[in-house]
Amino acid sequence: MIKRKISKELIGKERGLVWNAYVDLVCMEEYEDLTEIQQVGKALFWYENEVMNGGHMQFLLNRGIEELELTIKALKFVYHNEFIKLLEDAKLIYSELDFSQIVDKESYIEMALEDHFDQCDEKFYQINPSLYALQLGLLLDYQQEFIELI
Repeated sequence: MIKRKISKELIGKERGLVWNAYVDLVCMEEYEDLTEIQQVGKALFWYENEVMNGGHMQFLLNRGIEELELTIKALKFVYHNEFIKLLEDAKLIYSELDFSQIVDKESYIEMALEDHFDQCDEKFYQINPSLYALQLGLLLDYQQEFIELI
């Protein structure tokens, strides 16, 4: 099992060390190399970051339907039905659009300005607990899955 190693001496001295190790693990490792719980963290992390950076359209274009399904599975693991419903709504919108017309930055912007995912994006910011809070809870509950103290 892949984990990030942190010195016991540093853990109390450097704020954010555990979070940073978690982020490094979920960002840098491939899904197939991670445990089920680590995959949950990876899916939640990328969903949050893609939507925060460019909305559901960006999440779906960058990560694809396969990762959307992994994210729904991750949300089931943390028992969060509001985000599951939101992703199912986004998947339905995605399935009704033709993204093959996006060939460059300008065509991406043009489609983004059509506001297909605006309601999903707005709802994302209203849901509590946030994805960040869900990840913190996952990390607190399963820290040994992500971090090895040395």
